[in-house]
Amino acid sequence: MPRIVIRDAQGRNLGAKADAVIGSRINWSVAVAEGGAATDVRWAVAGVNPTVAGYTQAEDRAAVQPAVQTAGAAVTWYWAKTGSFQVTVRAVVDGHSCEYTVTVKVVAPTILSFESATDEVKIADCKNPTTGLDSPHLTFGGDTATKKPGICWTVKLIGPPCSGEVAFTQLMKIHRRRRTTTGAWETNTSGTEYVLDEVVHYDFEEGGEDDNETATCMDHENLKLVSEDSPGSPLYRNGRHGTLYDRLEVKESFRTHLMFKPTGGIWAGVGLLEWSWSGTAVYENGEWTLAERDWTTCPTGTATVRFPVWTRNRNDIM
Repeated sequence: MPRIVIRDAQGRNLGAKADAVIGSRINWSVAVAEGGAATDVRWAVAGVNPTVAGYTQAEDRAAVQPAVQTAGAAVTWYWAKTGSFQVTVRAVVDGHSCEYTVTVKVVAPTILSFESATDEVKIADCKNPTTGLDSPHLTFGGDTATKKPGICWTVKLIGPPCSGEVAFTQLMKIHRRRRTTTGAWETNTSGTEYVLDEVVHYDFEEGGEDDNETATCMDHENLKLVSEDSPGSPLYRNGRHGTLYDRLEVKESFRTHLMFKPTGGIWAGVGLLEWSWSGTAVYENGEWTLAERDWTTCPTGTATVRFPVWTRNRNDIM
């Protein structure tokens, strides 16, 4: 009776069990143990979408390519979930139906903690990114007086049993509007959609070095990643063409993904921090005052496997 086996990219037999890392590449093929040719080869992976054909990120969109290949002597996928999964291949050899199953344990970096510290929503002078000068803002932290960020998050993790890279990808749901003194509203919103917060990989500090977009993660290495954000909106009294404003409303939600990419693999979200802020400022009696405010106080992130997707950038809206 002929017997088939599964071989990895190096031509080694997998055996009954194998180990893998989230985002790592599967490049397997079928071979006949005693020699010969396998035909009508079919592959099946148990579970709900544990593999993908790919994942791409760019400033204007990010997308997951589903794993649709189920036939052929060789397959190329990427692991998209953690846990134990059975991969079964069936083939015909010399008129005999053959089957082989391998159980794969897929792991991710171990997140020891994903914590944050927050300031408060306020009206304060902040540096205007357009002019570089201080001006009044409705802001979540970030004022030039205290220099305290709206939110500062810290991740402590241990790398999986392979080398790779880590990064942050941040998405945001936008709703900002301001009212003119004639009662007209000007609105910037992403609706219910989360869009990319400007750049694919959000800057962070690692090992005392600032402004990293990615950092190397070695086999079982301990890492500490620190980053922050202080979203705000300028309180323009005079807008374009001399328009006068008397009310500003902001309500925004954020998803900060900790990303990991094994060498030769694809990026995958392995941790998630969700937070939000909102506020209303009104212009009365010659000054801006804070009417309403709310924010997520010191949220905690979780070990969550996701592939963040988007079709727009915040720069398309704001």
